[in-house]
Amino acid sequence: MELTRVDYIILSFLRKRNCISHFKSATLKEIMHIAGNSRPTTYRRMMNLCKYGYVEKGCKDINADTFYLLDKGIKIVESGGKNND
Repeated sequence: MELTRVDYIILSFLRKRNCISHFKSATLKEIMHIAGNSRPTTYRRMMNLCKYGYVEKGCKDINADTFYLLDKGIKIVESGGKNND
């Protein structure tokens, strides 16, 4: 999967917020605000990042989905966006 600029912004946001575990995760609404997209578009983007192993769904925040970085997502952010896969 080739990451877009928005994907990288989302991954960077999650890293900056230290969203790296099931209980330390960001809500879809928080991610929507950073990405500048609608809820459906942001959700599809997050599901795509999940599919390719960059992020995973975290615990629910009331009824909201949350997301956190997996090792693959952390490595992308820390490498400055270079995808070595």
